[in-house]
Amino acid sequence: FSTGLIGKHLIFDGAYNETNTDGYVHGTAGRSGSYYGGLTWLGDNFRLSYKNIGNFEKTGQAWNGVIAGDYDGNVLWETDADGNPAIPAIASATYGKLHELGYGKLNSLVEWIEYKDGGLTATPYRMKDGTLWDKTTDNFWQNHNILSGVWQINNRWTSTATLHYTYGYGYYKEFKYNNKLSKYGLPNLTLSDGSTLKKSDFVRKKGLDQNLYGLIWNANYKDERWDVIGGVNAQQFNSNHFGYLTYMGNDELAAKYLGSGDYKYYDSDATKNDVSAYIKVASKLTEQLEAFVDFQFRHVGYTTDGYNDKYNSDLSKNMLDIDKKYDFLNPKAGFIYSSGNHRAYVSVAESHREPERNNFTDNSTYPAPRAEEVTDYELGYEFSGNLFHAGVNLYYMDYTDQFVQTGETSDIGEALTTNIKDSYRMGVELTAGADIMPWLTIDGNLALSKNKIKDFDEYIGGSYTADWEETTVVNHYDNSTLAYSPSAVGNIFLTAHYKGARATWHTQGVSRQYLDNSESKARSIPGYGVSNISLNYTMKFAGCGVKELELGLNMSNIFNRHYAQSGFVWYQYCLGDQRFSHNAYIPSAGFTMLGSMTVKF
Repeated sequence: FSTGLIGKHLIFDGAYNETNTDGYVHGTAGRSGSYYGGLTWLGDNFRLSYKNIGNFEKTGQAWNGVIAGDYDGNVLWETDADGNPAIPAIASATYGKLHELGYGKLNSLVEWIEYKDGGLTATPYRMKDGTLWDKTTDNFWQNHNILSGVWQINNRWTSTATLHYTYGYGYYKEFKYNNKLSKYGLPNLTLSDGSTLKKSDFVRKKGLDQNLYGLIWNANYKDERWDVIGGVNAQQFNSNHFGYLTYMGNDELAAKYLGSGDYKYYDSDATKNDVSAYIKVASKLTEQLEAFVDFQFRHVGYTTDGYNDKYNSDLSKNMLDIDKKYDFLNPKAGFIYSSGNHRAYVSVAESHREPERNNFTDNSTYPAPRAEEVTDYELGYEFSGNLFHAGVNLYYMDYTDQFVQTGETSDIGEALTTNIKDSYRMGVELTAGADIMPWLTIDGNLALSKNKIKDFDEYIGGSYTADWEETTVVNHYDNSTLAYSPSAVGNIFLTAHYKGARATWHTQGVSRQYLDNSESKARSIPGYGVSNISLNYTMKFAGCGVKELELGLNMSNIFNRHYAQSGFVWYQYCLGDQRFSHNAYIPSAGFTMLGSMTVKF
């Protein structure tokens, strides 16, 4: 809603939305939403506004996906270098069946679900009082406060400034079945009957409390030839990461550790300071030729202390003492040529990215993380006519220490990344469209790419030698394809429109994606294609309270394809050189329909 202009100066507007679902995949029911409220003061050459934006969610968890297996519920393993059995071929039938039924191995709610004897059987998690565990949820709340001003100094100069503060708090609670006590830093417990307790059921609550403060300022000068903008951005992010055990399945264990409340097993504070300054200059050299150059300097300081949620073998705390500083210079330069219906451009840019928190805390299999660097070269051409338009963009991105997903995940399902010393992404992006008839248009785009690792060492921990001694296996790869990087992505849009009616057919195709960096088809997400239809009809009214009514119907995956857009792989080596692995897929929804009605007053 919006009040419109009040007293020629003030506007008050706001919005609220909420979504409730019983979940497509078992265990993913949830509620989420957001709200917004804003006040804006308009002066002759000045605008001041305050915005409050918040969001919330309480959703179920199902991050383990669907484990590839046969119809008897047996996990399919890669047994030898020849790929026997052929996991993708056998797993596709089971994946489709479990996808159709909406189930998989989801340890958020159940220990195991398997398909046998023509139906599904489940072993649910139970509390010690016999009740079923059905409370696995992710809970998060965030509130943003933004105060900003825009000043039109004169016809050539403008300036903006923004102060912002964000508070967030979130946690999830999860049932952990039959976990070792040592996982939470607890020693084995001698029970009253003389036996030794090494494992128990737990409920853990992990989360964070966060604050973000910031200032953004810029100034812009623009005339017939020059367009110059510069500014600064400074922000500080601090948070407390925590973990509690709120339930223990053994009464004697609970009496020892939960007698005075929840047991804290994880506590870490982190602060990140991010300060940058930039200037961008664009100049018209001639009527057709424009040159531009950017420079950004960025300083990042990151500190973490406390102790991690992973304990040492002697049950001592894994203390965190991280103090890293990064200074980056990110330049960009290029030319743009425009003449009539034609536009061409060329540019070169360099950018850097610092490691994320989990690169320090969760990815211990790989060496200490380093900052990522990329140099991007681009060359493009666009034609825009009355009935036809087309474009081509060529790029080559040369990486040093690129952060790439390894195929492994943390214990909360977060994809882990590591540095790749030398890698590149290169490709061509094509776009085209035409007005076939006055009421019918066709548009399409196609991205073709090569995404390669020049040199990569894969570390597989938790493996065993022929003598069953634990070890880490290292595999070396040259010129293999980067994980989660399809080589072809294409879209076609066919749109018919007549007066207030519009209908669009959209088909997308995505090629195979590998789940790790070994370029093994046995560890990959098969390519897929999916089609959608959207229908809209708009009616306009005059002389009544309603100005416009729009009816919409969106139909997604109209052929009810069973496919996955993401997944992960787990593997280890046993008996020296035999690689065991299994894939897990995150199923996408089948055919869905969404109807909408928009009324404008």
